[in-house]
Amino acid sequence: MVNEVNKLIFNTLVEHGAVCIPNVGTLAIYRISSRIKSGRVDAPTYNVAFTTNCASLSINTIIASKALVSQEVADDIVNRWLKKAMVDGTLSIEGVGKICNGVYTPDNELITMLNSNNQSVVIGRKKARGWLIALSIIVLCAVAGAAVYVYLNRTDNANRVVVDEQHSHQDIIPATPETTVDNQEIIDAVDVNETADSLPTNQTQEVTPMPEPTVESAPEVDEVITPSEESPAEPVIVNDWRHTAVRHYVIFGSYSNMTNANNAVRKILRRNPAAQCKIIPLGTMYAVAVYGSYSRSDCERFKRQYKSLYRDSWIHTPKRFR
Repeated sequence: MVNEVNKLIFNTLVEHGAVCIPNVGTLAIYRISSRIKSGRVDAPTYNVAFTTNCASLSINTIIASKALVSQEVADDIVNRWLKKAMVDGTLSIEGVGKICNGVYTPDNELITMLNSNNQSVVIGRKKARGWLIALSIIVLCAVAGAAVYVYLNRTDNANRVVVDEQHSHQDIIPATPETTVDNQEIIDAVDVNETADSLPTNQTQEVTPMPEPTVESAPEVDEVITPSEESPAEPVIVNDWRHTAVRHYVIFGSYSNMTNANNAVRKILRRNPAAQCKIIPLGTMYAVAVYGSYSRSDCERFKRQYKSLYRDSWIHTPKRFR
């Protein structure tokens, strides 16, 4: 009988319960929270607390419920158990511990059983974290290198396309001087500057500053006006402005690439074979000029005179001549 009561108290405490022993006190389980210590997390632990007060179900009630006996029979069992387990004022409960003069000493078997499932969890170590950082740096360097390689290749390819278009321009435009574009499609800034500076000083005229036009103001190739019977033909211009010093241009339109600029020139020539066209750089665009002069007033006069042919044209003055 003593062993059965001891086991019942032990099992009740292992199930995180509490037991009140009449005229002795109450045994109850309490929890100690988890702690972070030396790079690891210690799991919560459990221990046994003792108080001389009766703060839970008595062992009598537990026996009556478990053994399905009356309360009187349970009381009798507990009394006989106490007489055998209590020796010289010390209550010894096998597997649970000893209670003497209000002081409880737990048994190691109970403490071990309460914490049998507890395990410490190791958190991030410095070495592992350093390895991960190093790997991240290597990946970032590889991505950056690939981006630089792609950028350089695209830039090189773009330069090759521009050079190829410039070299092939003579095949695109007919070679007749009176009706085609001059062989030097793109005017170089240095050549223009040297030509302008070589003129006598008495030929210099007053230059009116004019803001550089935006790309949006020029019609794209698809928007070039198609010829019609009502549109007057441009008269033949005897002097070819393309071989003179030029500071101002009448721009028909600007285009994002050389192909579109060449297409615009061909459409202008189909409409007016006597037109004198020249492709000049305009920032990152290619502009088609239909007239150029050292004097801005000449360009304004040309623009008014041939308004019906070049409806959306504008006057452009490079920054170095403003």
